[in-house]
Amino acid sequence: MRIAIDARKIDDYGIGTYIRGLIEAASRQLPDWHFTLIGPSSADGLERRTNVSLIACTGRGYGPADIVSLSAAARTAGADVFHCPHYVTPIGLDIPLVVTIHDCIHLRFPEYNPKPLAVLPRALSTRYARMLLRRVPRVAERIIAVTETTRGDIIDLLAGGDVPVDVVHNGVSRFWSPANTAKSPAEGQQILWVGNPKPHKGLDLLLEAFARLAARDGALRLTLVGSETLARQAIDHPYHERIEVPGRVTDDQLRALYRATDVFCMPSRYEGFGLPALEAMATGVPVVAAAAGAIPEVVGDAAMLVQSDDAEALERGLDRVLRSASIMADLSAAGRNRASRFTWERCAKRTCASYLAAAGRSL
Repeated sequence: MRIAIDARKIDDYGIGTYIRGLIEAASRQLPDWHFTLIGPSSADGLERRTNVSLIACTGRGYGPADIVSLSAAARTAGADVFHCPHYVTPIGLDIPLVVTIHDCIHLRFPEYNPKPLAVLPRALSTRYARMLLRRVPRVAERIIAVTETTRGDIIDLLAGGDVPVDVVHNGVSRFWSPANTAKSPAEGQQILWVGNPKPHKGLDLLLEAFARLAARDGALRLTLVGSETLARQAIDHPYHERIEVPGRVTDDQLRALYRATDVFCMPSRYEGFGLPALEAMATGVPVVAAAAGAIPEVVGDAAMLVQSDDAEALERGLDRVLRSASIMADLSAAGRNRASRFTWERCAKRTCASYLAAAGRSL
């Protein structure tokens, strides 16, 4: 089998993590298959594998010119199946498309929408994003949903019932395993948040909860990892001097931050999966998260779940965990066990089964 995949976002965090984890595992499991990555000129060593090749494509965005560029590159790949790791699909291909949809937030919560085409007003940009999403069931041979929650949204919001929708969970790399040494003692406890400043990520709720917690605990600190623009949201906080905003970090730096923190918080109003929570659990960090979207499906009973969109509930959940060494130890152990069930090897096996089904073949 020859598989081509849109890898233009391989260096990004969310979708990039998905592409890297999937291809690393699939290319090891199936050495007689060939995987062609369409994207940047380097791919973290993946191009050194004998069954992985690259076709350069510089356009990384969602605009019409980017789609035309992607489509032109895809037509040169000579593949049996083309995999789109998000809802942007090429045009003019005569081979089966498999499309992964990570969430339908554009449709379910239009007020949270980013601007995929920054040159357009938000209303037109939102309409464009909806058009791309709603095109998927018309052109895909199969759709992959990363959770049952997302599968339900696809069927409800995209009229995707006529297209097979396979649920394939993301994985978490062994890279995120706990440190072999004990955590270094620190002055005061620390909460960690990882994400982007989109409204559905609930950073405003965490900042409100942290203000109340910090008023009672003079040593409590908060670290916000992600876009550099996060600093603007923290600058007017009453305890801004205890908020660290390192911006974008490398995987090595992020692993060190996970291992150094006391509690990881995911206060999102909605998630299609929630990969940072899973990574935190894999490192043994207790997780406090909102019971929203697919988060309960992913974390199970291995996290402290609180009512979504409720800063007071978030404050109580964080306070309960931070004050109890036994709860922290229980969540740490449960989280590691839960995260071990999500592997890129399993993700790759099930994804490759979707490729075969799309091509009308079987193992």
